[in-house]
Amino acid sequence: MRKISQRGRRRMVPAVDRMESRDLLTTGLGLVTSPTVNGNGTASGMSGTVTVVAAAPSLKIGFATVTEGDTGTVNADFTVRLSAASTQTVTVYYFTVDATARAGSDYTAVAGKLTFAPGQTQKTITVAVLGDTLDEPNETFFVKLTAATNATIARGQGVGTITDNDPTPSLAINNVTVTEGNTGTVNPHFTGRHRHAQRPLHGPTPARSMPTLISHRPPSPRALGVAPSR
Repeated sequence: MRKISQRGRRRMVPAVDRMESRDLLTTGLGLVTSPTVNGNGTASGMSGTVTVVAAAPSLKIGFATVTEGDTGTVNADFTVRLSAASTQTVTVYYFTVDATARAGSDYTAVAGKLTFAPGQTQKTITVAVLGDTLDEPNETFFVKLTAATNATIARGQGVGTITDNDPTPSLAINNVTVTEGNTGTVNPHFTGRHRHAQRPLHGPTPARSMPTLISHRPPSPRALGVAPSR
């Protein structure tokens, strides 16, 4: 505020009168024109339009956890939310990224575009998780958001967790009965069976096949330095 003196009196008028009439004050709330100081020390002619400009809404993507099946697929649904309804159309692109889970063997890669019509605040991204019978650790992958229009991205990465449902593999060996001979040797054959397939820590996914058979032949007495009985 500044003081104006007229006929020995003091009046207070807005300091905005220092602006020239051609100036515009941009406040984020609207445009305000400067007033005119009258001869009697009063201010008049101040006018303006106040327009409230709302901040752009923000986008967040959620997380998803599913238990894989033995066959077929299970859907992992990621919810994308807009912080507030918009009067404009909001768009954002998305795509999947491997972590410990691998596209093609653990889940199906997806990529695309979400469109929020004015007033909409929620969309869903669906990722198909592939079933198998391999014992493996729980695995993860990501769904990422990028290149949003008419909105900002507050959280642009969702984590998908695949919970394994397959039993831990085990080994079993059978019993063998043989009849000894009068001379020479008789070799018993023991067969080991690997139950349930397991994904190796490194390398490609093994083919789904019949259980592995392990054959063991004990050493002959001659190899041990023992003469055969007569």
